[in-house]
Amino acid sequence: SPGKAMMGKTMSPGKAMMMKGTKSPGSATKPSKVKIVVTATPGEEVPPVEGSKASLTYKMYIEGTTLCFYVADDYELDGNTPFAHHIHMAPAGENGPIAVNLGAFAMEGCIANIDMMTIEHILAEPCLFYLNVHSDLTPSGFVRAQLSDYCH
Repeated sequence: SPGKAMMGKTMSPGKAMMMKGTKSPGSATKPSKVKIVVTATPGEEVPPVEGSKASLTYKMYIEGTTLCFYVADDYELDGNTPFAHHIHMAPAGENGPIAVNLGAFAMEGCIANIDMMTIEHILAEPCLFYLNVHSDLTPSGFVRAQLSDYCH
């Protein structure tokens, strides 16, 4: 299936893009904001969710120990009712424990006071983390995306 164009790059479904923000002159003490864009799909789940056309694109921003997110308007639930979403720790093709609990499913929100070591690990090794969205039809997860394009 065709990828999604975003900021001049083509993104394949189930993939992500990470861009570091820039610091303004004279803002040496203020951390830069990091943007992560992921398109979660059923084919990335372990095992893959067969026959589903669900897709959710998350735009996440990390600044300090806060992660904010929102789900883009072009989502497809394909009959699923999401109830929770998390960032888990595991490489592509494996399931792993929750690293950041995004809570009950919401179209947008912010999670503050995330452990700084967890944030640093996500930023240093995004291929070891994935976004997972859980639903009534597939409680273990109906869409998933690693936090970087370069994980496969």
